[in-house]
Amino acid sequence: MNTHTLVLENIEAVWRVVNEHGVYNMPAEERRSYIDVMLPMREVLIRRLPSEPRLYPGVVRLDELIARLSVSLAMPPSVLCATPVII
Repeated sequence: MNTHTLVLENIEAVWRVVNEHGVYNMPAEERRSYIDVMLPMREVLIRRLPSEPRLYPGVVRLDELIARLSVSLAMPPSVLCATPVII
């Protein structure tokens, strides 16, 4: 089965911010201050990656990353990303 997986050009930069600052553990008002950091996620490419589930340590799939950030920032994936997102 082919899966549409989000491949972020700046995945390492985004994850560095997430890991260093603990975005998931922040109160909602503080999380919102990180939206500007996360906005480079607009540079999103949608590619088919048929058999590579582990694209980054600690992340099973990049579409899961988008879903988690979407929840943490209270922003739908379509707002986080410049292109339509299939999750």
